[in-house]
Amino acid sequence: MENKADKYVVYRLEICRVGDIVKKCFDGINEKEYYTLFPVATKCTYYIPVDNLEGNIRPVMTKGQFIELLDKLPNIRNERISNKGDRKHIFSVAIKTGDYNCIIPLINEIYNEKNNSNKKRKQLYNEDRKYLELLSKFFQCEVAFSFGIGIDEAEDLIRNKVSGYDYI
Repeated sequence: MENKADKYVVYRLEICRVGDIVKKCFDGINEKEYYTLFPVATKCTYYIPVDNLEGNIRPVMTKGQFIELLDKLPNIRNERISNKGDRKHIFSVAIKTGDYNCIIPLINEIYNEKNNSNKKRKQLYNEDRKYLELLSKFFQCEVAFSFGIGIDEAEDLIRNKVSGYDYI
């Protein structure tokens, strides 16, 4: 991996600034090299082993990548995942990777379920409601970060970009 210092990445649905590589011993025996990650929204530090980056972090999407993604939103379809264990696994993969190929269909699925539940005067399952809020908020936050705008503006941008498509 090229030098990531002072760049931004996504780690488990958080946008983080990449700091220096440091040596740490977390098990009391083995000292390893870690990238330091500093979330922009919270005051904490993550340490990611230099030799275990694959699948743990990804670059923050650019404006251009988001515009392409927003243009595709109305055409992204999802399939209902009825098995609760499968759903939980797919949600955990989406959260771990921050991969919009997983996230967008999940948001769509839950959002459609929410609309159907409302029509039937039923409530969305608590777990699904929490996932919808978490994934939608992350999507809006990354759009806001990439475009240098506020969350409300990001939500408006998403809605306007997919006008006529009821989303988020």
